[in-house]
Amino acid sequence: MARIGEYPLSLVARRAAARTIRHLVRDPIVLLALAGLLAFLVIGVPGTDAAERPARTAAAENAADQYMRGMLTRDVAEVFTSLSPEMRRSLEQRTGLAGPAAVAAIFQEQERSGEKIVGYKQIAAYRTVQGDEVRFYVVQARRGSEKREIPYLLTLAPDGTVAKIE
Repeated sequence: MARIGEYPLSLVARRAAARTIRHLVRDPIVLLALAGLLAFLVIGVPGTDAAERPARTAAAENAADQYMRGMLTRDVAEVFTSLSPEMRRSLEQRTGLAGPAAVAAIFQEQERSGEKIVGYKQIAAYRTVQGDEVRFYVVQARRGSEKREIPYLLTLAPDGTVAKIE
């Protein structure tokens, strides 16, 4: 057995560990930090499991945010470019107008009804097995003095564009 001076190495290590633990236990701040570190190591960081975390592409992040920002600021180009080609065609057929003018028609319809979006907040995001991502938002709208919250559900296509709005 290895020896340090006249004492065996195991005795020196055991005494050093005992003294260190004794000093750590006496200080409540250090004890709390150690408990937190132990909990962190045992439990882990919430949401860091790749299977639980929705995989977000930069395009998906940008298109959803771009759509919601565009609705808030009434930016026709921002809303139109965030839409998938299928959504653009559907909007154009519904309004009878082509390109960004179709989005402008939606904004004019909102103005006629007196409704204005004044804020929004993303509540959740989920990636489906089909490869789409679903985003749930709550939109704050105002019509005159009446305020209300409207749930918005955006489905993003695998390419990141807004494929469906509910």
